[in-house]
Amino acid sequence: SVFEYGGAIADAIQRFKYDGRSELGTPLGELMADAARRAGLHVDAVVPVPLHWRRRRKRGYDQAALLARPVAKALGVPAMLRGLRRVRNTPSQVDLPFRDRQQNVAGAFAPWRLRGLRRALLIDDVRTTGATLDAAAEALRAGGVSEVGTLVLATRVLRGGT
Repeated sequence: SVFEYGGAIADAIQRFKYDGRSELGTPLGELMADAARRAGLHVDAVVPVPLHWRRRRKRGYDQAALLARPVAKALGVPAMLRGLRRVRNTPSQVDLPFRDRQQNVAGAFAPWRLRGLRRALLIDDVRTTGATLDAAAEALRAGGVSEVGTLVLATRVLRGGT
């Protein structure tokens, strides 16, 4: 994770995701790219956690795909923007209790055209419980990927068992 979720970064993510500010994808993705370069990550491709097509159509873009492009460029690998498909239109995780999040995204992803991909870096905007990333990583492994790393723009720190 590049940041802890809060303050200015939380405001930027909110505008990026919910206010139609797709142009924020490039500068936010560059922050992630800098972190990926500094970490010296060695992967074969970058794969964003996809939105379901209905949500992507409503929003007009897939925020994880916009973040993935600069990271892939920085690492000198392809961005496999369709490496995963979201096969179930799951409710947003934002309002779900911790215990329901894993069940909500179980089986929500399927691998797509991953032949020969051994090491993937999974990209998303926010990690809260890790349930979405776990489900997406499981789908990548089912598609033959042996090593899955994750990089997120921000992590929400849960306090008080929420």
